[in-house]
Amino acid sequence: MTLDQDRVDEARQRLRAADQSPFRHDPAVRVVALDSPKTNEPPLDLHPRVAVLAGLSESAQQSIAATVDAIRVRNPNVGLSGMIETQGRRRPLSMLNRLLQAPGAGIAAPGALISAPEASLYVEVAKSAERAILVSAAELRGADERAAEIDEQRAELQRSVEQVSTAIASVDERADMLAAIDEVLLPIEVVQELQAGLDVVQGDPKRLELQAAIEQTEAAKARLLPGDGAQAALLADLAIAEADGTLASYDVIPDGPAANLQLQLQRFGLEASPDRAAQVAAQVVAESQELRDMRDSLHRELGDGPAELGDGAEVLRAEAECHDEVAEAQSLLDLRQGVDQLRMQIQRRLRAQQQLLEMARETIAELSGQGDAVRAAGDLSPVLIEEPLLDLPSELNGVVLSMLLRHSAHRQVICVSDQRLVQDWVYSVSPRAGWTMSHGWFFSRD
Repeated sequence: MTLDQDRVDEARQRLRAADQSPFRHDPAVRVVALDSPKTNEPPLDLHPRVAVLAGLSESAQQSIAATVDAIRVRNPNVGLSGMIETQGRRRPLSMLNRLLQAPGAGIAAPGALISAPEASLYVEVAKSAERAILVSAAELRGADERAAEIDEQRAELQRSVEQVSTAIASVDERADMLAAIDEVLLPIEVVQELQAGLDVVQGDPKRLELQAAIEQTEAAKARLLPGDGAQAALLADLAIAEADGTLASYDVIPDGPAANLQLQLQRFGLEASPDRAAQVAAQVVAESQELRDMRDSLHRELGDGPAELGDGAEVLRAEAECHDEVAEAQSLLDLRQGVDQLRMQIQRRLRAQQQLLEMARETIAELSGQGDAVRAAGDLSPVLIEEPLLDLPSELNGVVLSMLLRHSAHRQVICVSDQRLVQDWVYSVSPRAGWTMSHGWFFSRD
C-alpha cells in the first residue's frame, strides 16, 4: 500500500500549526459557555479572554458570581453548569481537575521596585482603587450603624406598642384586637411548613460550612495586630468580602434550599430574595408565634371578665396612638430592608474594587521584573468584576481597560457592565474581547 506524500505533509503541517497555538498550552481556566437553568434555552456564550456581559438580571449576576467562586475552589456543585477551555481543550465545567496549589498563595507580594515607566500608570490605578475601597468600607460601616439604629428604634417602638396595648383594657377593644390578629395570623400548617423549610436551610451542611468560613475570616481579622500593616488588614477585608459573597451567591442557586424557601414564601404572599429568604422566614415564624401568644393572652383576659376603663377620650386616644405606631413600625421595617439591599450593593462594589487593586498590583510586579505574579499566586481561574469603571476616576478609564486586556493573557476576565463606553471599547479591541448581551433566563426585564 502506498501513501499520498502530499496528504502526509499536509497532516504534519496541521499538527505543527496546532502545537504552536498559544491556547494549546494555556493552563488558565476560561469559561466559554454557561447553561441556562431553564431547559431548551441556548447557553450564554463568553469570550475566553475578556468577556463583558450586559443586561443581566440580579439572580443571573449572583449565579455567575457563585459559578466563578466555585471554579476557583473546584466545586462543581455550586453555580451554573457550562463549558470551560483549558490547555486548548473544551470540556464540561464539572470535569475540572483539582488544584495542586491552594488559590491565593503568593497574593501578598512585597512592594515592587518600579522600573518600567508604564508601571506608574497602574500605580495610579492601585492608589485610586485603595481610596475607593476605603470609601466603600466606610459606607459599609455607616450602613451597619444605620441598621443598628433602626433595630433599636423598632425595639423601642415595640415596647411602646405593648404599653399602649396594655392601656386599652376594655372587653370590646380586646375583642377587636383578637379579630385583627385572627385576620392576619397565618395558619399553624403554614407556619410549620415555613419552619420546616427554614430548618433545611439552617441545617444545610454546605451553608454551615460557608457561614463557618465567614466566622473564620472575621476571627482572623480580629487577631490582626496594629503592627501587621494595612496590607494584612486589606487582605482580611478581601477574605471577608469573598466569604460573604460566596454565601450570598450560594443562597441564590436555583433549586437550592434558600431558593425553595423563597418559593414557599411566595406561595403565601411573602416576598423575599433567595439570599434573605431564611431571614424573612425566621421573622415570619417569630412574629406568628408572638401573635399567637398575644391571642392566647387576650383569650385568657376575656375569660377573666372586663377590666376597668378610663374615659372614652382616653381610649380613643390610645387607639389612635397604637394605629400610628403600627404604621411607623411598617415604615421602619421598609427602611431596614432598604439598608440591607444597600449593604449588599456596597459589598459587591467593594469586591470589584478589591479585584482591581489586586490586578493592578500583579501588573506592577510583572512590569517591575518580578516575574508572573498571577501564576505565582497559583490561581488561574476566571476573575469577575462588576462595572470596572464605576468607582475610579474617568481619566483612568483607558488604563483600567488596558489592564483588563493585559491581565486576560494569564486568566479570563469576566466583566458585568451596561456602559456604552465599555461596549465601544470591546468592539475596538475585538477579537481580544467580546460583548455578550444576555438572553432568556439571564436577561433582566426591569
